[in-house]
Amino acid sequence: MLTVKDWEQIRRAYFVEQKSIREIARETGHARRTIGRMIDAEAPPTYRRGSPKQAHKLGPYKQQIQQLLAQNANLPRKQRWTAPLIYKEIQKRGLPVPNPRCGITWARCANCLSPRRLTCR
Repeated sequence: MLTVKDWEQIRRAYFVEQKSIREIARETGHARRTIGRMIDAEAPPTYRRGSPKQAHKLGPYKQQIQQLLAQNANLPRKQRWTAPLIYKEIQKRGLPVPNPRCGITWARCANCLSPRRLTCR
């Protein structure tokens, strides 16, 4: 993968030092086609996800989890919703009980509801 440093080096060699694409390819070890792409690109290459990320199995319950977390602001400390309680509550509302082969576990729910993360993804 080409880095920003490579991109800068290739563009400097072509535009400032007036080197040919073939010469740059020989020096850097990259293909001429790649060199051409880097010269045509106005900005360094960035990462783009190929397809949108799919929601995990807790996705359909995201709204319900958000509502339970919103209630925590008004509740006393000892009565707040914790990850195990939220997990049991959404199991009552239709989340299938996990088996060892299932992707939904309490750990997955706890990770989603960690104190650092106030919202569920």
